[in-house]
Amino acid sequence: MVWKKDYIITEWNEQATKLFGWSASEVIGKSFLDFLIPQDEKFKFDDGLKAIFDDNNLHIFINKNCKKDKSIIICEWYNTKLQSTTDNSSEVVSLAIDITKRFEDEQTLKLQANNDFLTKLPNRLFFENILQKVYSYSKRNSNIFGLAIIDLDGFKSINDIYGHYAGDALLQEISLRFQDCIRAEDTI
Repeated sequence: MVWKKDYIITEWNEQATKLFGWSASEVIGKSFLDFLIPQDEKFKFDDGLKAIFDDNNLHIFINKNCKKDKSIIICEWYNTKLQSTTDNSSEVVSLAIDITKRFEDEQTLKLQANNDFLTKLPNRLFFENILQKVYSYSKRNSNIFGLAIIDLDGFKSINDIYGHYAGDALLQEISLRFQDCIRAEDTI
């Protein structure tokens, strides 16, 4: 798509129609902030988009976008200024690539790398990293912090008597109850 000052779309190609669902006749002459950007994301855009007009560099953004069918996708945008040959005006050409699947896959990998599959709590490696940071911060600022170690007595017998399914269900329930009891800044 091509747009000018005030985010007014001047060109909209077939690929944009395939990606977002709107035809060129529906969007040309309109500000893309009015339909392409989710309401809760609009505050993030103004400074970054205005900076595109300040130089001839490639500006890359990743953000949520609305489709005509009201669904939300995540796009990687490549933007660069086009200087008019006839007058002093400028426009921006923007290329959008739908990276929703890649973004979701990255979030899943991050969750798997840092959290226990069963309980969704931080795994040992992630916990050790958090603990080291908290310890360093506390030492540097002469603060104290608390660390509680909990042992589930008799847990092995639950697995032995009732099976691993019951043991897994118990661990999930315990993790949920702990999560309900802590502050947002605490870690289990």
